[in-house]
Amino acid sequence: MLKKIIQKVNTTVIRRYYQVLLSIYLHNEHRGYQELEKLYSSLCTCLPHENRLQDAVKKHAEDEKKHYFMFIYFLRKNKIKPLRVPRVYGYVDAFIELVFGSQTGDLNHQRILADQSQRFSLFRLIMMTEKRGLKQVQAVLRQGWVKRNSELVHLFQVIESDEPSHFEPYEAHLELNGAQGLTFKERLADLWIHYSLMLLKLPFLYLSVLTPALTKFPHEDQELKDSCGVAPAGT
Repeated sequence: MLKKIIQKVNTTVIRRYYQVLLSIYLHNEHRGYQELEKLYSSLCTCLPHENRLQDAVKKHAEDEKKHYFMFIYFLRKNKIKPLRVPRVYGYVDAFIELVFGSQTGDLNHQRILADQSQRFSLFRLIMMTEKRGLKQVQAVLRQGWVKRNSELVHLFQVIESDEPSHFEPYEAHLELNGAQGLTFKERLADLWIHYSLMLLKLPFLYLSVLTPALTKFPHEDQELKDSCGVAPAGT
């Protein structure tokens, strides 16, 4: 009897961890591919001769979208409802607010790409985010609760394999154009966002029983808004 109770509690704790972890990833992958699609469109207009960079950004967006739907498949299959994650859990959202002083949806990609200094800042931001993402995925793959689920391991191994192509093209563009390295502000932002997420926000979300579950996946909610003629923020 006691063994069954312990087993049930253990299963509940692990499922809750999966729910929190994947809710954060789902939010970030969705925000990521949306912004990258906008960036790709702006690149084609503002830097029409940067074909390699355009192809890299297009692939990056497609990969993020692929990861997003892989998470949805896992959640649906395992009957786990993702949580309604606030914007403060968005890695890119936090970076943009700290570095550019605006929300993600308010970014004017064409204006940023036209200004070399701002373009370099944006590319360094993406590069830092993806390098941090690779380290985080490798850390997740070492976690015991993740390793006990082969399907989840495979999912994160796919992301790990894709990650280098998500920062190398931006890094190459910066080096080719003689851009400066990471600024102190950018390094500080990276450290703050990472450790505040891991040490404060993630544990808080895990323990918060008041955080509601999503009634629709993010892309379904956006499709509903589009069908009703609701314009996305920043357009």
